[in-house]
Amino acid sequence: GGIREVEFIAQSMQLIHGGRRPKLRYRALLDTLVALSSAEVLPSGEANRLATHYLLLRRVEHALQAMQDKQTQTLPASDIARAQLAALSGYVDWDTLDTHLSEARREVAELFNNLIAEPTPRSADGGEALERDASITLSTLSAEVLDELGFQESATTWSALEGVLDSAWVTALQPEGRRRLEQFVPRLCVAAANESAPDLALTRSLPFVKAVCRRSAYLVLLQENPRALGHLLSLVAASQWMADRLAARPELVDELFHESTLYSAPDRGELQSLVRQQLLHIPEDDLEAQMNALSRIKDGVVLRVAASELMETLPLMKVSDNLAYLAEVMITHALAVARTELVKRHGEPQGVNTGFAVMAYGKLGGLELSYASDLDLVFVFDGAEGETVGPKVIDNTRFYTRLAQRIVHVLSAQTYAGRLYEVDLRLRPDGDSGLVATSFRGLQRYQFESAWVWEHQALVRARPVAGDAWLQNALIALRRDVLMKPRDVDSLAAEVCAMRAAHASQRRPSNVSHSGASPPDSDQFDLKRDPGGIVDIEFVVQFLVLAHAQDCDQLTGWSDVVRLLEALEGSGRISQRDAQTLTSAYLSYRGAIHVLTLQGSSPEATAEGFQVMRDQVRQITESLLPGLQSG
Repeated sequence: GGIREVEFIAQSMQLIHGGRRPKLRYRALLDTLVALSSAEVLPSGEANRLATHYLLLRRVEHALQAMQDKQTQTLPASDIARAQLAALSGYVDWDTLDTHLSEARREVAELFNNLIAEPTPRSADGGEALERDASITLSTLSAEVLDELGFQESATTWSALEGVLDSAWVTALQPEGRRRLEQFVPRLCVAAANESAPDLALTRSLPFVKAVCRRSAYLVLLQENPRALGHLLSLVAASQWMADRLAARPELVDELFHESTLYSAPDRGELQSLVRQQLLHIPEDDLEAQMNALSRIKDGVVLRVAASELMETLPLMKVSDNLAYLAEVMITHALAVARTELVKRHGEPQGVNTGFAVMAYGKLGGLELSYASDLDLVFVFDGAEGETVGPKVIDNTRFYTRLAQRIVHVLSAQTYAGRLYEVDLRLRPDGDSGLVATSFRGLQRYQFESAWVWEHQALVRARPVAGDAWLQNALIALRRDVLMKPRDVDSLAAEVCAMRAAHASQRRPSNVSHSGASPPDSDQFDLKRDPGGIVDIEFVVQFLVLAHAQDCDQLTGWSDVVRLLEALEGSGRISQRDAQTLTSAYLSYRGAIHVLTLQGSSPEATAEGFQVMRDQVRQITESLLPGLQSG
């Protein structure tokens, strides 16, 4: 219950959590306790009591050393020395000081012992079950024991567990790691038995166990936190994607220890604050460390969003919103990191109306991001005529081109912590042959003079997401002007139908027909690409916006399909019934794709389950855009 135990508690928490949380890396103990409390690693009440007791113990230690003029921590035995110590420590007498010291030591010892104590098996089934669970060890585990615990496929599950335990990876463990694994596996089996699908929970958790067995502190943490272990098993049983993510990035298990945030996604403000805090202690010139920090933040937030969706605490639209917010924050900070590096080398661009912005297309542009989505981006700048003022002067065009290249590098480069996103730049003017960054005037000229109809279709689902506010506003205005451009409706319809036919004929797996769609007698339905699926709805919405925006500017106000359908209904371009049917189908398809993604599956569902909805979509889209289905 002394000073060293207070320090041990704080330093243990720093070693466990400080790798991912730079703000915990204080040297001073009191600062560390405050940081641990703020990060919710240590309950605030415990942190406050430890700080109070530490100050008392230090004060008494200083008084002892002042009395004896030497290094000592031993309390005196004589009454006179005790009275002197009490007076020097600020107490009226020894009995009062002794009472406070005893209480402080008792509480510190209790907290210390709780930290290092061996975990006690817990069970809700009463004393008999508790005794049974405690008696299970690795040496007594078998298929029969799993069967007794309630596993449905005990032989298969036991075989999978044996495969991990007998693997070269595990047999090569150091003695301490082996001991921890042997203690953890029986508790894992008992905890999995409490899940609704115990076999699935256990087998899907095994790749994670194998991944962390050489970093066995994770096993100790989970063993000491049964609720966190329960979260792990529930999530991997519900999602193969979640199991794969945790096995690939075991440090994400840290999120499972924070129940207050695990099943809630941070809003935009929280995300920005989280990123600022993480980057605060990383030097500006350490680009790799900043990229690693951003990658860890992104993966942690995505795990929380997925956990929220799996536990049904976050609806589909909010899932996509939160994933889009996350991508926007990552892009904004990638821009800031890249710009800081370039400005340090070349100085700020000079001239009239200099600026830089990032335009998002596709799923990010349409606020429909999913877990595996890439980012379709276009980089736009203005002020090409000037040059930078700095150590190494370059013209503004070169500065902004390099800025775009650095942003792509920050977002997509592979580091030991992974990569943030795949970035696709093919929607910029002239595609892969075009410049990485496009001038605003060049983009404006291209959109009005050279762009294909499909590029205007893509602009329906586009919006600026980062950069200088004035240039973002200019891009919003440009998008509106392009969408409101007068068009011949018959020619537009023919172009969109031709594009749909080209989209359907793109190369697909060998079990589909030459047209790219699933064969007519197929029992599978590609929710995105097959007739009556997502692409048909998107193409019809894009056609209607391009056909009617010149007479109805409210159709240019949104970039997501659901709100565009609302706007089309409000403007009378589509009936309420058709709008509701398409909206319901669109959300159902996207919801099913999310479920399939979390199960690690492709976006194909049983055709029979969606047949009625699919027929309705085909009928409505064909009536709104004749020829779409024949393509």
